[in-house]
Amino acid sequence: FPSHDITNHISILKTTTHPKLRYEVQDENGNIFRWNAKNTPLLAPGSELDILSRIHTYQPPTNPGEFDMPRYAKSQGLLGTLTQVKIRKRYPPPPWSIRQFAWKLHQRIIMTNHHLLPPPYADILLGFVFGNQDIDTTEDWSDEFQALGLTHLLVVSGAQIALLSTSLLTLLTMFRLPIWASGGILGSAYALFY
Repeated sequence: FPSHDITNHISILKTTTHPKLRYEVQDENGNIFRWNAKNTPLLAPGSELDILSRIHTYQPPTNPGEFDMPRYAKSQGLLGTLTQVKIRKRYPPPPWSIRQFAWKLHQRIIMTNHHLLPPPYADILLGFVFGNQDIDTTEDWSDEFQALGLTHLLVVSGAQIALLSTSLLTLLTMFRLPIWASGGILGSAYALFY
């Protein structure tokens, strides 16, 4: 990884808390970086910071058949990884945004799920509902799902969307909402969670 130090103003685009705290951030030039945060307070999407950090860019593979990290990062829109981040200034978040509301609701669902179910089952249920970016299963569980051919259940798919659609539509018909209102609520739910 070649690297260099920068001082930058960034905004948090995405926060992932499971299995570890990780952010996707954007600088004022529109470049997107991944930040694997350690010993950092939990920051909501939309938060803005002035930081001093080191940028690591990805090197092309040196062996035939080796994973091409620069190509993958480019497909994800990532320019590199931030390390040794020192927060210089933290700006107050905007008073309210749909992105922050969705993130807080998502975090609340995850926390409630972890309080109600024991560890492996809580993570598997989260995998069924939100896809595998939120699950923290052991290697054994992952291997068992692969051996049984059930890995497809842990990624965002049409089955999950159909399950949520049916559940929400059933709930909304109980309130006797017009079809256009139900459709608007369903569309908003998809935008928030997927």
